[in-house]
Amino acid sequence: MAPLYEQNTLHIDAALTDFAIGYGQDPSNFIGARIAPPVFVSNISDSYWVGGKEAFNVPNVKRVAGALFPRVNLARSTDRYNCEGFGIEVAVTREEVAMADAALTPEQDATQTAVEALMLNAERRIAAIVQSTSSFPHYHALADDEKFDNPLSDPIGIIENAKEEIAIKLGVLPNKLVLGRKVYKALRQHPDLLGRVSGVMVQRMLNTQQLADFFEVDEVIVPLGRYNSASDPDDAVLADIWGDCAILAYVDPTTGPMRARKVCPIRTFVWTGSPGGGRFAVEQYYEPQTRTNVVQTTDFTDEKVVDNDALYQFTTVLSA
Repeated sequence: MAPLYEQNTLHIDAALTDFAIGYGQDPSNFIGARIAPPVFVSNISDSYWVGGKEAFNVPNVKRVAGALFPRVNLARSTDRYNCEGFGIEVAVTREEVAMADAALTPEQDATQTAVEALMLNAERRIAAIVQSTSSFPHYHALADDEKFDNPLSDPIGIIENAKEEIAIKLGVLPNKLVLGRKVYKALRQHPDLLGRVSGVMVQRMLNTQQLADFFEVDEVIVPLGRYNSASDPDDAVLADIWGDCAILAYVDPTTGPMRARKVCPIRTFVWTGSPGGGRFAVEQYYEPQTRTNVVQTTDFTDEKVVDNDALYQFTTVLSA
């Protein structure tokens, strides 16, 4: 069987790139794009405008005939993003290709493995930034009597106080609540919340929509992404990427380009000038020494904090 590509010759595989992009849009486990929406940029590094809060100022607008108009200046500044390159490759032997029922299936499997690795790394980067108190300084460490698995705690009152803090600093109420898997489990069976639902016998545990209604946010997000936390990759010790988190955030539902006034805690800058013109471009080359076709997948991004007033987190959320 002839090699797919000659040695050291890289070629953008359009079919596999389309497959990778389509696969990468699956939001079932990874929630990073819902907290750090992508903004596509043509330059790998550049400046962008940072808007101020002048919309909340109350200037003196009274004017007499013939007088100059009162003037206000935009409180804009600039910041920079710098997209870094991320990539991984997966080997596909010629024997695997030859034995496959459909010739493209091994390359699709390799592409899926590579995309999952890139998405997993991106998710961990976003989770680490979001939960860093140096990136987002607004947080509250729950005392023992406040913890969400304490049946005597008041989760609605605690979250309402945090929402008010965001409103004072940002001018809008948060619209998303991210709950780690164990935190979600604790809140969905919290006695104080269950006691507010009619028909308690039917509602033994609450779902995400009911919790969103209680806390008056647009959605409650429960991240399901996990990673192998063992030092030896052959030992599978799966841990939650987002841990025991409880995070309030405001993400503009019509998030668009950075030139628009869109409130968001963090954005994922994606370089469109990369090979393939976006995320998860797939290239292939042939390695004659091992008689192997190698699938490479690349990603160029910068996860950047753009408004640290748009996020509030709780720490020490659970007792255990």
